[in-house]
Amino acid sequence: FLSNPYPNPFNPQTLFNYEIPYHAKVSIKIYNSMGQIISSPINNFHFPGSYTFKWNPINLSSGIYYIQLVSDIVINKKAIYLK
Repeated sequence: FLSNPYPNPFNPQTLFNYEIPYHAKVSIKIYNSMGQIISSPINNFHFPGSYTFKWNPINLSSGIYYIQLVSDIVINKKAIYLK
């Protein structure tokens, strides 16, 4: 599970929740609207449970960004950053 970012649109930060049902490798990547990876803030094993991630972009322009959670499945969510 990956929640929609809140607030969205956002400035200066947004939060999203994710849940992992069993011990697994989890990766979260953030892409710009051109499909380029701009950040990989999480890339490690997680125990089962609920997690919250706070994203506070630095030195990025306003625009649409995509948050991707990769484990056994891939989930994508859209976030809009307004300066």
